[in-house]
Amino acid sequence: MNLFAAPYRGLKEGYEKRYTQAKKLFIVDLILLGIIGFLIGLDIYLVMSRPGDTFFGRMFGPETKNEIVAGEQEATSEVAASDVLVKIKINGQEEIHLTPGESLEYAVSFKNNGEKSVYDVALKINLEGALLDFGKIAVGNGAARDRSVVWTKDQVPQFAELLPGANGELKFKIETAKIADPALALKFGGILKSWPEVSYKKQSNFGTSVHWTGKARENKFNSDLAVRAVARYYTSEGDQLGRGPLPPAVGKETKYWVFLSLENNLNDLSNVSVSALLPPNVFWTENVSVSLGELTYNPSRRAVTWKIGEVGRYTGEDWPTEGAAFELALTPNFEQQGKEATLLEQIKAFGDDKFTSQFIERFLPNLTTNLVYDSLAKDKSKVVAR
Repeated sequence: MNLFAAPYRGLKEGYEKRYTQAKKLFIVDLILLGIIGFLIGLDIYLVMSRPGDTFFGRMFGPETKNEIVAGEQEATSEVAASDVLVKIKINGQEEIHLTPGESLEYAVSFKNNGEKSVYDVALKINLEGALLDFGKIAVGNGAARDRSVVWTKDQVPQFAELLPGANGELKFKIETAKIADPALALKFGGILKSWPEVSYKKQSNFGTSVHWTGKARENKFNSDLAVRAVARYYTSEGDQLGRGPLPPAVGKETKYWVFLSLENNLNDLSNVSVSALLPPNVFWTENVSVSLGELTYNPSRRAVTWKIGEVGRYTGEDWPTEGAAFELALTPNFEQQGKEATLLEQIKAFGDDKFTSQFIERFLPNLTTNLVYDSLAKDKSKVVAR
């Protein structure tokens, strides 16, 4: 019996060892089959919900590129259209020429143009321009970020799940400066750029975000042409320019000097002039100094005209501080006693903007005997008796 027991035990142990190994491999096979079944089921689900965005499609399919055109999306055979359409209007218009110093009210409309809900929508409007004042922006229910305004489901609950056909409008307002910072003018020129970014998910708790960046919508700013008119009796160094009593006296002549200068940063201009009228008791003395352009006086109209012509945008070199200067003689009457007398009125600068093809005008308040830039003439502005 012992002769047969040993071989039998060896055969039995070998069989049990092979059986145990086969059992382990069978369990591993079952696990692998389960994983494959799960992946196949997942792929079928993705095919039904997002064609082309399947496991095998992502692994082996061609790469696609998506893009939103500012205002609304465009689709070609190679570009998939976004489910969320975006349109931008500024001051109620899609095309507009902008004037420095005006308020810009943005209306941003959105719509789910797809057949299914989208989730966790985020909408961002980026802004770029030399005249934008980001210190004076009212974003409504949005959130101000670095040169942009953003809305998420935290600000717009509708964005948690944007149903098919659901739409709405978001608004914000930003002020613009009257004169551009020269460095920003060099960087951005006379263009305002506004472009959207949109991101969302096609499943509420699954998948990566879909993201589109729109092409910038561009609007043109009219140039920030500005004229400065300053009346003086003394120079900034304290030298006397004027003649006659100060403060001015009834029936006596006091002479002042008026200095005109221009500032223009954004666009090239043509046919630029500055004009003004002399009040009845102010007279032209014919003493002038012109470093830029041509200065004339029309006695029948009592009109002063400074013709400059071409004025270029800022290129890094400053314009002359004073482009034209002239002397005026004031003889106050009794009705002006105790008041500040007007030296120059209806002052305006005008010209043609070559970039926007618009005629532009800038108006200044009347120039009076209140010499705000002349510290030595302080408190000597009101007409006194003889």
